[in-house]
Amino acid sequence: MEFKKIKFVYPIDNYKIVAFFTDGKKKIFDVKLLIDKYEPFKALEKDPKLFFSARVAPGGYAVMWNDDLDISADSVYYDGKTYDIKKENERILKEVKNYIKFIRKQEK
Repeated sequence: MEFKKIKFVYPIDNYKIVAFFTDGKKKIFDVKLLIDKYEPFKALEKDPKLFFSARVAPGGYAVMWNDDLDISADSVYYDGKTYDIKKENERILKEVKNYIKFIRKQEK
């Protein structure tokens, strides 16, 4: 079995990360699952700056926050969901349009 390697990781709201892998796949992983299950990961919830400091570990084999908190690239790859940028952009655009409609109704 070949180990998966991460090129880039991007933390987003709601304690999720988007990881870009060397094979071209993009995965979204819900770190909240780890926060709820493992005591050391609660530090990410207590300190949002720490959560948003997520970075790729040397070699690309993990996402790390500090010397004590990391998750393997394989876990992110196999337990994460495929991230479709086009669908995500469409979802965001729909939310923005709905928000604009809501604001316009409020102005009347």
